Amino acid sequence: MIQSNSLSAPSAPITIGKYRIAVLPAAHTAGRFSAQVSIASGKGSASTDRIMRFTPDFQSSDAAAQYALEQGIRWAHSAQTAAYTPPNMTQSAMRAKDALWQKKN
Repeated sequence: MIQSNSLSAPSAPITIGKYRIAVLPAAHTAGRFSAQVSIASGKGSASTDRIMRFTPDFQSSDAAAQYALEQGIRWAHSAQTAAYTPPNMTQSAMRAKDALWQKKN
């Protein structure tokens, strides 16, 4: 769930599921900007923070932040989709386990 109503680059991190996404545009000496995003999850000693830096450079900090936000949201959505186990798969696995147990007894 996105807690921001806009895809414009927020100044504070946004949350999608268990992920906190913060954009980190970085200035270059030539007046261009690179896009970076921090994707954090967990708390305390069980926390993880992924920092991603992207190849394209941008004319403004806002454009770099927008690109980083889009990439962070895309990553969070794909990570959540990959981690999802449909309930019917769990139920069928339980039925198979029960069937094996009944055959042994």
